[in-house]
Amino acid sequence: MYKLLRFFWKYNLPRWSILCIDMLICASSLTLALFLRFNFKSIPAEYLKNLPITYALVLSVRLVSFLISKTYKGVIRYTGSRDSMRILLVVALGSVALFIINFITYLTIGVFYIPSSFIIIDALCSMFILICSRLVVKAIYFENKNPEREKMNVLIYGAGESGIITKRTLDREAAVRYKVIGFIDDDLKKKGRSLEGT
Repeated sequence: MYKLLRFFWKYNLPRWSILCIDMLICASSLTLALFLRFNFKSIPAEYLKNLPITYALVLSVRLVSFLISKTYKGVIRYTGSRDSMRILLVVALGSVALFIINFITYLTIGVFYIPSSFIIIDALCSMFILICSRLVVKAIYFENKNPEREKMNVLIYGAGESGIITKRTLDREAAVRYKVIGFIDDDLKKKGRSLEGT
């Protein structure tokens, strides 16, 4: 198992496997949305009847949106705020597409295949789990590359813009063996305040 984990840290996962994991997360989010919608009680028969169509529509839209936006092409261990915003946007636009498809099916067939509450709950669950999963992988990767116990504690002189940039650089660089434990500054207004979680 350890050798397998080391292999994944050393090499990037194939893009198709990241896409498959994202689709699995979306399917899980839809299942969670279904249970949340009915407070984890029994699901009414009319919803169960349309469930295969609901899953097919939602997962198809999610797959197409991921393929168009190429969210699976990024290196997961370097996920940042831009990647998170991109996931939020892609899932939101996919949900808007689902609302439009839902409206069209209602106008043509007279049936809402996907209840609006499912779409909203699914979108929130998908966004949360997709972003959190990437951040967890990133945290595990950096902890594996640069264990906490091997770091040397340091203080940064200056709690201004340069100090923040220095701290971020030290936190992101896996080869650096320093842990920022505080800032030193001559501005008394900053005394006792937290900066970047330090």
